[in-house]
Parts: sequence; C-alpha cells; structure tokens
Amino acid sequence: MTWIFIALIAYIINAFVFVVDKYLLDAPIPRPFAYAFWISLLSLFVVALIPFGVYWPDPLFLGVAILSGVSNFLGLIFLYRSIKLSDVSIATTKIGALSVVFTYIFSVLILGKETVSLNLHSLLLFAVGIYFLSRLKFNMSVLSLAIFGGIFMGLSVVLLKWNFNHSDFINGVFWTRMGFVFPALASLPFSSLRSQALSQLGNAKSSSRLIFVANKILATIGFILIYYAISLGDVSTVNALSGFQFIFVLILAIIFSNRLKFKEDLNINSIINKSIGVALILLGFWVSIK
Repeated sequence: MTWIFIALIAYIINAFVFVVDKYLLDAPIPRPFAYAFWISLLSLFVVALIPFGVYWPDPLFLGVAILSGVSNFLGLIFLYRSIKLSDVSIATTKIGALSVVFTYIFSVLILGKETVSLNLHSLLLFAVGIYFLSRLKFNMSVLSLAIFGGIFMGLSVVLLKWNFNHSDFINGVFWTRMGFVFPALASLPFSSLRSQALSQLGNAKSSSRLIFVANKILATIGFILIYYAISLGDVSTVNALSGFQFIFVLILAIIFSNRLKFKEDLNINSIINKSIGVALILLGFWVSIK
C-alpha cells in the first residue's frame, strides 16, 4: 500500500503549494494572469524529454494536446482569481470538488466512459459541502470563478487522458505541457498582457521570485508523485484521497495565515463552517468509490 502514502505526501505538498500561492497572490505577485503566465513558461522544462522518444504527432493529437494545455492555463487563472478574492481553504476546495464533477461529465462525453467514480450521494455531499463553505460570505463572483475553474480543470484532465490513450506517457506529457505553454507565448504580441506579465514578476522582490520558483518546483514534485501513485495503485482511490488535500489546506492556512500575512477568516464560526464543508466534500470523495 506504499502508493497510498505516496499520494498523501503529494496532496500535502499540493496543499502547501496552494497556501504559498495565496501569500504570493495577496501581495508580491498580485495578478492571476501574470502568475499563470510564469507557471506556464516554467513548463518548458519538458524539452528535456525530447531525447526519450518525443515525436511529431498527427494534427488531431496535437490539437487535443494544445486544447488540454490551454484549458489547464485558463483553469489556473480562474483558480488564482478565486484564491485572491476568497480564503484559500474555500477556493481550492470548491474548485477541487467541481473539477471532479466536470471530469466525470467530460469523460462520458469525450471518452465514452467514466475516468472517475461519481454517484448521486457524492454529488449531494459536494453540494452541501460547498453550501457550508459559502454560507458565511456568499459571493456570486467567487462561485462563478469556481464553476469555470472546475469546468476548465475537468476538461484539461479528460483531454490529457485522451492523449495518454492515443500515445505513450512521454509524448502525452510533452505535448500537453507544450499546449500549456502555448497561451503564454500567444499572449506576448499583446502589449497589455505582455507588460502585465513582465512587470508583475519584474517588480517583485528577489525573495518573492525565489519563493515563486521554489513553490513551482514543489508543485512539479507533487504532480509527479500523484502520477506515480496512480501507476502503482487504483486511480479512483488516488482521486478520492485528494479530498484530504483540502483538510491539509485548511490546517496549513490556519497555521500560516498570520505568519505569512495573508487573508484567511479564522473566527470560530468560520472555522466550524469550513471544517464541516471540507469534511462533507471529503466524505463525498470516499462515497464516490463505494
């Protein structure tokens, strides 16, 4: 059962990454587009895979890979805008739950089968959990961002799965990452987007830039560990374990919000509602594999 511990370690890493994202988005790198832009460019590290069997794909495969990467890019912008406007524990949990719902929908529509397990009971638990996360400070804008974030994240995952079904692991990763880089490069001819991306990181302190890069390296490690856990164990169980990520985010947000000086509502009523909401969504993940 080593893969279970690998998955849990990966989700702890991801939770820490989200908390640091909140810190960076609250002050040092405040624009979600600029944040997503530089994360996208960091994905160019996949050129190191070229000697290991990367080949030029057919137009359909390339188009799906680019669409998967672009969807991931857009999903990140909605995620970061949601994190910036809301508590990190609320934003990540909402988008995480909604992305599972849309992953199920798109997998049926595009792949003709379910890549994740989902049933009426888990959907109900997700809905009630999101209600508890929203009831203190309901914000339609944040909910809309979470919905669109879930749509694009779900679409990206399903298209990634399509690529893996029609190619090997190396080419699936390489071309979807190239698709992720594509919208960042495509934005460069537009002066407003280019200046926004370049000025945001350029004006940040060197310590903030260092934290940003280190945090994205951690995110890459988490990504690799999750895929390794999936290769060793059951994909539905690994997906269900991701519910623990939201508990880790809540715990880390409580611990670090004052130290890192980012906004997180920590009054007793808020903590109770967040705990109930996160617990219900976690339960929804586990019910989905029963």
